Amino acid sequence: MTLTATIPDNLLLSNHLFYVLVGEEGRYLTANPHFQNTFGVTTENNTDFSFARIVHPDDKAAFHKIISECKVHPGKPVTAVLKRPVPHTHYTHVKWEFICLQEVTGEEAVIQAIGFDISNGVKTDEPVHKNKHTIFTDNKALESLLINSIDIILLVDASSVISFCSPNITREMGYTQAEMIGKTGFDFVHPDDQPAAFEIFEKELKYPDQNNSVDVRLRKKDGTWLWVEAKGKNLLDDPLVQGVIINLNNISTRKAAEEALQQSETRYRSFFENLPYPLFLVETNSGAIANCNNSTLQKYGYSYAELMQMNFTDLFEEQPEFKDIEELCRQQVLVRHQKKSGELIIAKLEHYQTHTDGNGYQLILVQDLTDNYNRQRESQLAFEISAILMQSTSISQSLEKALQKIRKFTGWDLIELWSPSYDQSFIKNDISAFYPKNPCASKIKKFVFETRLNQYNKEQYAQVPVYANQQPYWIENLEKDQALVRRAIAVQAGFKSVLAVPILNEGDVVCSVYLFSFLEKKRNEHAEKLIQTLGSLIGTELQKRKRESELDQFFKISPDIMTIAGLDGKFIKVNPAFESFIGYSQEEAKELHPLHYVFEEDRAAVLEKLKDLSKGISVPYYENRVVTKDGQLKWISWTATPIFEEGMIIATHRDITDKKAFEEKIRLINERYEYATKATTNEAIWDLDLKSNEISWSEVFTNMFGYSSLKEDATLGFWESKLHPEDKERVITSFHDFITQSNTANWYCEYRFEKKDGSYAYIVDRGYMIFDDQKQPIRVVGAMEDISDRKKLEEELIQTERMRQMQIAQAAVNAQEKERADVGKELHDNISQMLTSTKLFLDIMRNKTQDELLDRSIKNINTIITEIRNISRSLVPSSIEDLGLIASLNDLLDNIRVTNIIDVEFYPDPEVENLINANYKLTLYRIVQEQINNIVKHANASQVLIELYHEENRIELVITDDGIGFDVNKIKKGHGLKNMRSRAELLNGHLEIITSPQKGCKLKVHIPYQ
Repeated sequence: MTLTATIPDNLLLSNHLFYVLVGEEGRYLTANPHFQNTFGVTTENNTDFSFARIVHPDDKAAFHKIISECKVHPGKPVTAVLKRPVPHTHYTHVKWEFICLQEVTGEEAVIQAIGFDISNGVKTDEPVHKNKHTIFTDNKALESLLINSIDIILLVDASSVISFCSPNITREMGYTQAEMIGKTGFDFVHPDDQPAAFEIFEKELKYPDQNNSVDVRLRKKDGTWLWVEAKGKNLLDDPLVQGVIINLNNISTRKAAEEALQQSETRYRSFFENLPYPLFLVETNSGAIANCNNSTLQKYGYSYAELMQMNFTDLFEEQPEFKDIEELCRQQVLVRHQKKSGELIIAKLEHYQTHTDGNGYQLILVQDLTDNYNRQRESQLAFEISAILMQSTSISQSLEKALQKIRKFTGWDLIELWSPSYDQSFIKNDISAFYPKNPCASKIKKFVFETRLNQYNKEQYAQVPVYANQQPYWIENLEKDQALVRRAIAVQAGFKSVLAVPILNEGDVVCSVYLFSFLEKKRNEHAEKLIQTLGSLIGTELQKRKRESELDQFFKISPDIMTIAGLDGKFIKVNPAFESFIGYSQEEAKELHPLHYVFEEDRAAVLEKLKDLSKGISVPYYENRVVTKDGQLKWISWTATPIFEEGMIIATHRDITDKKAFEEKIRLINERYEYATKATTNEAIWDLDLKSNEISWSEVFTNMFGYSSLKEDATLGFWESKLHPEDKERVITSFHDFITQSNTANWYCEYRFEKKDGSYAYIVDRGYMIFDDQKQPIRVVGAMEDISDRKKLEEELIQTERMRQMQIAQAAVNAQEKERADVGKELHDNISQMLTSTKLFLDIMRNKTQDELLDRSIKNINTIITEIRNISRSLVPSSIEDLGLIASLNDLLDNIRVTNIIDVEFYPDPEVENLINANYKLTLYRIVQEQINNIVKHANASQVLIELYHEENRIELVITDDGIGFDVNKIKKGHGLKNMRSRAELLNGHLEIITSPQKGCKLKVHIPYQ
């Protein structure tokens, strides 16, 4: 058996596939006629011919490596795209699959190579860059191209991580774009195909000028596998792409056909019957259908017996000659087939030559591309509608043309556009479109006329599903529907079905499309979505025109001067405010250069700004003078932004002539103010801007308080932060009240202000309010005067007066104590002795004579002696000098305890005795004595607690009772309370009383000691 006999029949007769057997080192053995004719090899004995001769020099190393790899791994296919030299066109690309045949006997290894020319699929670098630029800069074209593309397009980085995938990934593989992006492409490759895929990807990275391809299986979302031909283009170095573009061509059909041709008859029959695509076996000479599979019967609706009686050309809408079908298949021309029902199929045919029982047949596979074809038509329709809406015609004319296109494409009899009023209070029918030659045209006209007679307010249309739910509403049978407001007149006109579609923009219904049909139409979700998509173009255009109208009105009524100029600076459009301000009409303004209006001294600077605009640099704010048509000199401020893509400069201007005059007036005032501040040397002049809260101080402020620079701290907050904590709240409140009123223009306040060295100066601050023309406060000017020396003098005078008062008080106390001592001594030394002697005489008489009156006299004399002793003790506490303060207080309190009127507890600190002198002790004794008398007389207390201790260089005396207490604000200030307070103050101490009705009383005395 010759090697030629081993070539399968389908490959031997193929006019598309190259088949060749080579030996070691690529030596030619045999090939099919298609290879021989293409590469100029005619006999099997051409032993001098080597496969390497048909390989481009750049690819020969890769070819020899493939031969070596095939010999090492027999039975394992190796795929590669190799260039072959071609005269005049340099080279073409052939995709080859090499495999070392194990079943061929012989000492020499035999390698099978099957290939086909893919040059039509390889593009030169220049178109790729050009197309890439066009695609990536035109989002609409990109979206339409990618959605309707049959091939899947991926963009990956050098690690094969996917950064972009075309939207048709969902249609072809079931994944969303989000599910693909971020994963590596190899995550989806069949494990058996991954080595080849890795190798080709590495080659693409290493040799970016080569266009490599590989056939692999990709896992779909449903778990099935999809055969694709993956072609790569390395554009990592392209700054606009920075990735590898991978084109995935669905070759499932081709793979299925190839597998069918290569399998045995049994396996071929199983494949033929179960292929999901229509497959015909057709006689080459007559075109008669010899066989078909189950998919054919399901797709076309004929029975098997019916098809066996038909010619393949009978399926065409317009029957061609059968001999032309091969050319149709070769050119991949879309054809129109008719089902048994009359429905059209848009199909692409693929054919393969085969032989059965010596007869010639063509195996023809039919791909139904009806859905893709319709999507392309829909995309074309969308482009046509966009083009119509962009025409420079009235919006009504554009909308009517667009709606007529939609109506004709979708097959409805009438289409209407309804839009709400500006305030959404009612909706109105803007446009109605129908076929003028429609047999029912008169009924349609009447229906439209009656529709426009009525106005539909918000209460009516808001309840309609299309507005209430913002979803399409399809009425298959109008007579059974109750939602359509115009149902009665629509039924009367003869309409059977209605479709209402809301057009949304940013979540709001901007308009709605109504379609009416005289035929009953079943709901079609695809048609709903199509009309929504096309309607969105209309809605967007309506919103755009609406905004343009609003902007045009704003442009016209704006009090500010608004202009639109070309990039050369000349005005294209000016608003009425410009004409009113400058005096030139719009026509005159178009003829004059902008510098014509500019005051001569300002032209050079304005010219520089115009140059910036021509370079694309915006002017955020600028001021200059202009000369009006009648010769007036005015000031304007303006801002301008260049929009290069539109070829224009938009600018707004404002008349600031009055503002400039006012600023000049203020400048003169400030100048006079500066002179005044320099002339004042003993007061810090300040000026507060109430709008910015910024303060400026005269130079005296620096000399007075030591702050060298106030540019960064010249704010009201800085001044507030330097106020003395004890004065801060009072001063801030006073100043805030002043600047928020309009009754007085003057403010006066005294406070302490922190200097740079941390000390405080006493300040007298005076402010004067300045009002604008509307009587609104705008500034406050004032002067800060340092009165620290005066305050120090006043404090010294107060201290001197206080010492004099204390000396007087001390002298009074000393005199009082001396008087008390004299009286007490007189009572004790004289009267008490005389009474004692008298009592002695009475005792002697009583012993001699018993008399009741005499006993009473003796008793009274004893009582008088006791009282005199008590008075003498209270007036002259001689025990303080003899016994000390604590013992004297205990002696005083013992006299209280024996009465059993009050329970007194005394807790003294013994150290107190050694810390204070006799004057301190006498003062504390008198305070305790006075308070005990007050408690006994007024408190109605049962318990008294007295504490005496020292703490932080001061003596603390606390007297607490559980009496009835009193209201400090209502009690009369008696001599007892005054005496206690004055005694404490004589020793630089102070006294406080804590009490309230029915809460007892607590007296605290704090006296410092050295």
